[in-house]
Amino acid sequence: MSKRALALAVCLSLCASGVARAEPPKVSPESGPKAATPAKPARPKKGAKAFPPCRLFIGEIKDLRTDPGTMGAVGSMVYVDDMDGWVRTGFQRLVADNRFTLVETAEEAEVALKVDLIKSYIYAGNGMSKAATVVVRVHYTAGDWALGENVYRGGKSSVNWVGTSSESIGSLNISLLEAVEASKPDLLKGCLAVRARAEGQGQSASAD
Repeated sequence: MSKRALALAVCLSLCASGVARAEPPKVSPESGPKAATPAKPARPKKGAKAFPPCRLFIGEIKDLRTDPGTMGAVGSMVYVDDMDGWVRTGFQRLVADNRFTLVETAEEAEVALKVDLIKSYIYAGNGMSKAATVVVRVHYTAGDWALGENVYRGGKSSVNWVGTSSESIGSLNISLLEAVEASKPDLLKGCLAVRARAEGQGQSASAD
């Protein structure tokens, strides 16, 4: 091989490596929040009634954003590979809270969730900072009983160190988890309402 041909081969190899390294960040279940270990049920205080974990089912997830293909940019554009799976990884972290457990079907659940993704983006501020925002609307149901809905927001502002994809997606993950955390009080209220209704129906049946 001539020196010119060798130099060309080396150049092509380096260019190909550069393209591979420059692949844009993508949002997916793999890049989402890490899976959590299910928490053990809490031990009731002496004399208190045990509270078994509320059975939750994560149902349909809709991306209602105007641009479903991207999530903004810090250094490079953040693209979407699997938004449904990414949002689902955030809500699956509910198992880390011993008040909740996840089930496979809506029929097994006490409360079923449907999630609308309203906003999810990241942007650079003045060149030295970046900010991520995630906004979701969660619908709560128990069979054919609509328990209600609410909107939850998560946000992460931080120094933009080097604008890497891991920084961008990390900030988005934190924002998603903040929105999930904000939904917990309403989830718990829904669970308690379902159990109170079931208990009331049970007492009524006993009286009959």
